[in-house]
Amino acid sequence: MTRGLTKAVALATVLLAGLVLAAGPVSAQYSPNEITTNVTVVAPGENFTVTGCCFDPDSKVDASFHSTPIPLGALTADSVGKVSGSFTVPDGVEPGAHKVVLSGMANGVALTLSADLQVDVAGTTAAAGSLPVTGSNNTGPYTAIGAGLIVAGGALVLIVRRRREDQLVTN
Repeated sequence: MTRGLTKAVALATVLLAGLVLAAGPVSAQYSPNEITTNVTVVAPGENFTVTGCCFDPDSKVDASFHSTPIPLGALTADSVGKVSGSFTVPDGVEPGAHKVVLSGMANGVALTLSADLQVDVAGTTAAAGSLPVTGSNNTGPYTAIGAGLIVAGGALVLIVRRRREDQLVTN
């Protein structure tokens, strides 16, 4: 190998290693922390069920109804950190957008999950569907890795071209 080629390979290796280290750990797109309700529209005095995951196993999880926080009660997570409970929409809650909130601990860190509920005086209830999380808000590592691979590929193309040119000159 020529001296210039060795420098180019070393530079490409250092750049790629730097990008990989800067990217940090890669996280999955799916977030296991989720909350669902059995309905999306409720009326004061009606019952709804809320289910949440993934709290510390056997830990206390507080449920509350928000716009103005109103405690609903406490749940206990099962052995895998899942909670589920039925609650009544507090009387006197104004019609409009509200949230049901679950607050507890997950891996020793505070975890708060919320789901939207629409309060309608007429009490038209609609079944809620639970959609999987299909995106990621953390695309930085993927971008850095992609850029690093492009730089490494470009460096390899330059190395191969120079090597061929050097072989042609010597022949």
